[in-house]
Amino acid sequence: MDCSIDWIGTHWAMVSGDEQRLINLIHKLKEQYPDEVTIQYEPANNHGMIVAMVPRKWIRIQPPRRMSDEQRAQSAARLRQYREKNDQFAASGGSDDKQ
Repeated sequence: MDCSIDWIGTHWAMVSGDEQRLINLIHKLKEQYPDEVTIQYEPANNHGMIVAMVPRKWIRIQPPRRMSDEQRAQSAARLRQYREKNDQFAASGGSDDKQ
């Protein structure tokens, strides 16, 4: 598994890789932003590697989020409340009684 990012000037980045997740993402972005994504080489013609130009501002490295045990517990409680509320809504047939 290889992935490479090369800065091309101040506005563009050349992205290449052989991971299916990256290949799918590049194709999806090409459909959504045809003027901003240029696929240089398709995996079928390039030993399984896609090579594409994308806007440089799309590239970022994001470290994992650090949470204290207290923050994790608060987040879990919020998620639990959200799920309970949605389960109740679905059980009522999806009707909102606020009419």
